[in-house]
This record gives sequence, structure tokens and C-alpha cells, in this order.
Amino acid sequence: MKSDELTYLRAVRISIMGFAIQLVLAIVLLLYALFSVRGDVDHAALTLFLLAIGGLLPWLGLIIVHHQQKLAAIETLESERFSGPESGSVFEGEELRVAQRRLAVMFKFLFPTISLLLAFFLLAVGFWRFQDGRLHLPYTNYSPTDHAGWGIALGAIIGLTGYIFASFVAGMSNVKVWQNLRGGAGTIVGTALAAFALAVTLGIEMLSDDSGAARYMQVIIPVYMMILGAEIILNFLLNVYRPRARGEIPRPAFDSQILALVAQPQSVAKSVGSALSYQFGFEVGETWFYQLLSRTVTSLIVLALVVAWALSCLIVIEPNERAIVTRFGKIVRQEQVLDSGLHIKAPWPIERIERFEAMRIHEIQLSSQPDHDSGAPILWTNDHALNPNDFVIVAPSSFRGSADNSGDTGPGDAGAEEPFVRRDISLINAEVPLQYRIRDVMKFVKLAPQDARDDLLSYVAQRELMRYMVPLEVDEILGPARLRIGRDLMARIQAAYDELGPAGPDGVPLGAGVEVVFVGLSNVHPPKDVAASFQRVVQAQQEQVTSEEQGRSEEISALAAVAGSVEQAHLIVAALEDLRQLENDPAADPENLLTKELAIEQLIRQGGGEAATLINEAQAHRWNHVMREWALALEVKGRTIAFRAAPSLYMWREIFQILETSLLDTRLYINNTDAHVEYRINLETQDVLPSIEETPTGG
Repeated sequence: MKSDELTYLRAVRISIMGFAIQLVLAIVLLLYALFSVRGDVDHAALTLFLLAIGGLLPWLGLIIVHHQQKLAAIETLESERFSGPESGSVFEGEELRVAQRRLAVMFKFLFPTISLLLAFFLLAVGFWRFQDGRLHLPYTNYSPTDHAGWGIALGAIIGLTGYIFASFVAGMSNVKVWQNLRGGAGTIVGTALAAFALAVTLGIEMLSDDSGAARYMQVIIPVYMMILGAEIILNFLLNVYRPRARGEIPRPAFDSQILALVAQPQSVAKSVGSALSYQFGFEVGETWFYQLLSRTVTSLIVLALVVAWALSCLIVIEPNERAIVTRFGKIVRQEQVLDSGLHIKAPWPIERIERFEAMRIHEIQLSSQPDHDSGAPILWTNDHALNPNDFVIVAPSSFRGSADNSGDTGPGDAGAEEPFVRRDISLINAEVPLQYRIRDVMKFVKLAPQDARDDLLSYVAQRELMRYMVPLEVDEILGPARLRIGRDLMARIQAAYDELGPAGPDGVPLGAGVEVVFVGLSNVHPPKDVAASFQRVVQAQQEQVTSEEQGRSEEISALAAVAGSVEQAHLIVAALEDLRQLENDPAADPENLLTKELAIEQLIRQGGGEAATLINEAQAHRWNHVMREWALALEVKGRTIAFRAAPSLYMWREIFQILETSLLDTRLYINNTDAHVEYRINLETQDVLPSIEETPTGG
């Protein structure tokens, strides 16, 4: 086709039309996103609106470039008109072709700038919407649309309109002067493809009464945007290093190869045929097999799709599984649960199956999640769980009291009589694994939606855990009561599960359809920040126990040494207490007091301890003293009798005994009384050396 101003003028008009259609699609998607959900927005439609807004950039660049191409064509035509083939002219210089130079600058800078802006927009917005979509993916955070019919209609209209216009523009891009329109066609078909996918998921949601498909579009569309942005970045890098002939029109990086195949699928067959002809060295397209295949390829594809669709009627249930059949989201065969083996159902999406691992033990962590991959030792002072800040509220030590605060009772039976008083709380870390198995599949199905069953079971079990643990003292939980706590929790959680589910014909809840097989309590410890202080308390308690045991040991030693044994000492103390009471009683019989004293003495003697030894020594000393005094008394009595018999003789006998005793170590001089004897006494003062026995010791 001739590249004149009319050719480029038509490209400008098509680009303006594409910009207008893209803008209208974006506005329609924005209105649907804002008003389709009551009290919220449709996050998938809002992401699709942002994708459509990003598609305005390529159309704006095509309008500017094609308009500049029109100006360059007019400039070339005027230059040819004013210059002859053989005569020179002032308009022949390249420096005077202003429009051509501007067009070259646009090809060099405008297209790459728009491509990079679009790529960064798709990547940034896609990542933002992906993170937001993950938050709204669970059933509890997802807000389904209130106008699914409008969504299906708008998605189908946008998809059909966008695909028809994109196919038309892609056909125009086969002409060399309009080849850049392929980028705009890919942009609008990308929006149309995403809108059609949203309409399909809304249709599935409406027919099957299941919001799963539409929910996932909140993350599928952002991922789709990030893929397109990454492709634009890759095209930009390839364009930098791709060699181009002089005068060749550069291809913009926002021209997506993926979306070009969707906008013009017939180009795929041509590309495959050209590649085969090149490989085999002859025109494969002219052979009878290729001609036959080209005529029947559509039928073969349809047949393959029909066979694949028909195979969805056959389902295989694994040995550890049980399943139910749903028709458009409603359970069919109410009382039939499919066992393991081969089964037949209606094709998808008329009937679908929901599988349950009924033969497997399922586990829920009610508190701290153990980190089995860390390999770190499990200590009170380090983090060894994935969620170390998930605490269990318990009572501190000495929590129970006698006042009745709220009528609540302690753990265990609901009718426990011992009240407790709420004063303050303590926090502990603990791993509380709950293991269960599916006992009744139909009751389990009716419990809650598929993605909410595990959450419901976890929340109910955590509620019972908190109710049970709050009255328990921290020392009791850290002590030997863990096995009892696990058994009590298992019974309470099982009773709570049996109260779940819809009511039966008799008004009684059907239950959750699960059986609790184990509830444990392990790795119990105080929070890491206070573990050291808690260990000091435990150490002080151990020291207290050690001191008490040491005191008991000394008590036993002392009592055994005094009374012979601890039991004998207790008997003696009790008897002494009875004696004290008798002594304080004025009307007590003295004989009873004497009898009690003798009994106590007999108990002391039976013990054989130090007290018995002292009594025996005192008794021996008493008898020695009595016998000695008795001997003196007998001696005095005998002398009295002797004195009365012969007083003079007794007196001289005593005098001589005294003299004998006094003069035992004295010198005796006997002389004649008639001799003259002169006595002279010499008195002198002399220092007498002390004897060894008289030497002072300084004491």
C-alpha cells in the first residue's frame, strides 16, 4: 500500500477509535467494580479496570506517531513537488525535513518511553493488586458480587467487542505501514481476554453456587499483568540489540507476541507451515496431508475437547479417600458417600466431586506452631516456634481464693464447687497439637464451606482451650498435670464439636462429623523475655525445697538422737503435752500425775536415746549419793553407840586418831623432861623458789 498522508490519516483515526474504546471499557469496568458489591468493591473488576487504564498509553503513542507519520508523508510530497528530477532545489536538504527528524526521534525515544512506563505500571500495579488479592482470597475476607448477571453480561460484551476490534486492527497491521497497530490490538485484546475470563468465573459461581472460581480471579489477573509487564521488559532489551536495516520501522516493545497470537490466531498456522517448509526443503502447505489437516484441524480439536470433556465423567477415588458428588454446587445422592475405586458421574461442570482424606489423621496446632526445620535446641530463652508471640492465658501462682467473683468454676467439670477469683493473668508458650479424623463425611460436608471447615474446627478448639486454661495455675501446667490436661481438653473439644453443624429433624445439632483422637500439651514454658526471671524463681523454689529437706533431715537426726526415733519422739511430746494439761488442772489427782510421769519416763527409756542415757546416769548418781549418805549415817550411828558405852575411851581414841593424822609428816623429838633444853627460833625473810606445781600459767 502506498504510504501517503491518507494512509497514515486512517491509522490515526483507527488509533483514536481504539483509544476511545479502551477508555469506554475502563469506565464501564470502574462503574461495575464500585457498585457491584454492597459496602465494598469488586477487587477483580477493579484490577481489570487498572489493566484497561494502562492500555491507554499504547493507543496514545500510536496516535502521536501516526500523526507524525502523516506530517512526514506530507512533507515528503511537498518536497517532491517543489523539486524536479534534474534541477536542484533549496528543499532537497535533509536538514530541512523537520517532520522526518521528529518522527525518527519519536521512534527512538517515544516508543521506548511508553513501553517502559507501561511495563513498570503493569508490574507495580500487578504486584500491589496481587498482595491485596491474597488478603481477600479466604472465604472470610471475600465479598461476592451482588450482580453476577451484570458481570457476566458486561464481561461477555467487553470480551466480544474487544476481540472483534482487535482482530480488525490486527488484520490492518499486516500492511507494512500499519504494522505498529498490532501493539494496540494486543492491548485491547488483553483487556477483552481478562474480562471474558471474569465473566466465565462469574457464570461458574452462579451455576454452582460456589465462589471459588471468582475469588481466584483476584490473584490471577494481577499475575497476568505482571507477565505482560515482564514480556515488555524482555522485548525492550531485545530491541536494543536487534539489528535493523536503514529505513525500517522499529517495532515497539509494548507489542506483545502473546496477545498478538490471541488477536490473530491464523498467523500461528502460517508460521508453523513456513517453519516446516524451511526444515524439509519443500512447500509442506501444498501436500495432500497438510491440505487435509488444514481442512479438518478444527474438527479434530473439537473432537479432542469433547473426548477430554467426556473423560471427566470417570473419577478414581484413592484408598484413603472418600468423596461426594455435587451438581451445580448442591449435594446429590444425599446419603451416598463414594468409597475408593472407579465411579461415573455427569461431566464437568454439571457434576463435580469433593474429596476427603477420611482415613488419614489430620492435625491442627491450637497455639505455637513448631519449627521442625530450624534445628535449634528447644530452650526457654530462644525462639523455636514459627509464631513465638502466640500465648496461652493462664492464672498465676496462688490464683484460687475463697471469694466468689462471677460464679465461674475452675477447670474440669462444669459443676465444680470451688470458686476462684480473677486477679491477674500469666502468659505461657505451649504447643497444643489436636489430631482428629473424619468420622461422618456427610456431617463434615454440612459443617461449613470447604475452605472454612479447618478454620472453624481450629477456632472452636482454641475457644475451649482458653476456657479450660484460664483458671489453671502456671505451676500446675508446668508440673506433672499435662497428661490430665490433655485428656480433659480432648473431652471438652469433642463435646464442643458434637454441638456444631445444622440442626437435625429433632432440633439437635448433627455435629461436626469428626472424632478427636489426641490432644497434647508439650514444650510449655514462659515467654522468652521473662524466662530468666522465671528460672530464678524456680531456682529459689528449689533452694527452698533443699533447705526444707535439710531441716527435716536435721530434725530427724536430732529427734532420733534424743528419743531413739522420730515416732518415739512424737509419742513422748504428745505425752508431755497431756502431762502439762494435767498440771494446769487444779482438780487433777496427784496419783494420776505421778502415773503420767512414770509413763513418760518409761517411754523415754524405751527409746534408748540421749534422754534415756541422761535419766540412767542421773539414777546411778542418785543411788551412789544415797548409798554414801546411808554409809555415813550408819557410821555416825555406830560411833554414838560406842560413845555411850565408854565416853572417856571414845574421846581419847578420837584424840589419838587426830594426832596420828596431823603428825603423820611432822618431825617428832622425844627428850628427857629433866634435861635443860633451850629453844631458839630464827625468823628470816627469804625468796622461796616456787615449785613446778606452783608456777603461774598466766590464766
